[in-house]
Amino acid sequence: MVIGPFETNGPRVRDELIKRPADEPIMQSLHGAYAAMITRGPHRSRDRAAMRLLVSTPSLRARNTEKHMVWAELLTPIVAERLEGSDSPLRASVLVQASLSAFQLALMAWADDVQERTILELLDVAFGDFEAGRN
Repeated sequence: MVIGPFETNGPRVRDELIKRPADEPIMQSLHGAYAAMITRGPHRSRDRAAMRLLVSTPSLRARNTEKHMVWAELLTPIVAERLEGSDSPLRASVLVQASLSAFQLALMAWADDVQERTILELLDVAFGDFEAGRN
């Protein structure tokens, strides 16, 4: 019940990524694809509770990881096509996995955020260093 409604979001993120300009920086494109998907979904207190349950329940966290692996299979070939140079499949996989981690961590932060920022605000924070090239 906690993860079920989010299963269809993988193809939505893929479709949003495909719509992004091919010459846009990869992490900016992934950020934009996640943001577009998020703007379509509800952000109620019930969703925060579901995210807290997911984080605190090992079996749900494992299932969520499996879901993100499916998302990675959808996103990685698109990213690989946009990369220049050698080893693009490996590099694409690293970028997609990093973006999925940023996405997941933004959701987890949103679930417990005492400042009650939006998911999009926290997603911007999570991707900020990637896009700015900061370390």
